[in-house]
Amino acid sequence: MGKFFDHIPPNILEWLPKQHIFWVATAPLAADGHVNVSPKGLEGTFHIIDKNTVWYEDLTGSGVETISHLRENGRITVLFNAFDGPPRICRLFGKGTVHEFGTPEYEKLLPPSKRAIGSRSAIVVDVHKVGTSCGFSVPYYEFVGNRDRLMNWNAALEKRDYRLAASCWTEEAGTALAKDSEPVDITATEQFKKAAAADAYPAKADVANSPSHAEKGLVAYWIQENLKSIDGLTGMTVGPTSSLVPISTSKIDLVGKKGTNAGADTQVVAKGAPSAGTGRAMELVRLLLAFVVGLVVARAFGDAFGNFDVVQRLGLARA
Repeated sequence: MGKFFDHIPPNILEWLPKQHIFWVATAPLAADGHVNVSPKGLEGTFHIIDKNTVWYEDLTGSGVETISHLRENGRITVLFNAFDGPPRICRLFGKGTVHEFGTPEYEKLLPPSKRAIGSRSAIVVDVHKVGTSCGFSVPYYEFVGNRDRLMNWNAALEKRDYRLAASCWTEEAGTALAKDSEPVDITATEQFKKAAAADAYPAKADVANSPSHAEKGLVAYWIQENLKSIDGLTGMTVGPTSSLVPISTSKIDLVGKKGTNAGADTQVVAKGAPSAGTGRAMELVRLLLAFVVGLVVARAFGDAFGNFDVVQRLGLARA
């Protein structure tokens, strides 16, 4: 039976951080607007403040639906499922607030020492209702590990921002256009060292004729992909124009609960679980077996009932 609460119960507070994936659902006010559901993962991105407040770190991606919808109306539902152990579904109904990179609220929640590579905002949810239900139809899944492709992709974008910042700090703006194979070590600059010591984000230097952001960097991607939702609602507004450099002084832990890492999106299969190739091979074996059994049955039918015409048509008549 479904149950509802006006806060997150103690047993759910303990259970939520143990889950490896959750979903967030939002929608625009327009009747013909696109309702959005997004899966979220990676260890350490979901946080609980108290029984009525949670937040998660929003990583850069091609969509900006959640941010846009929350700016317009604030409605959000966060969904968790149990994929192992006792079945359970939990929904957190609430009002969401977006704190983008470049805001004081973001820096308070996610200083450089805690920021994941590619992080663009913190989504804070004031929970006003919690719903739990049976989850009897949710299948079992075994967690193998986190993908690292998004982290590596975002790291490549941030690297270009680092190069530009370091070039401007050292007044070598010309090197801002250096190739990817010619890295500039941002950690060697005094600005980075001071920012890291203070656990704060360093400001970009104002150098004449220097671009405001790196070409094909993280900020450039925000400007290209994250300013508007697919319905035309406002997306990111602060991060793309921030004077701060999006640095991360530590990397999020990607190691799975079994000490395995899914790696660079190579196919990783849980113990005892068939791969896609194995599944196709088994399907072919089953089809061949069914065909052979069909031939045997047809021959036996012909022998038993004297219907040699059927057998002959199948090419099974004895010489």
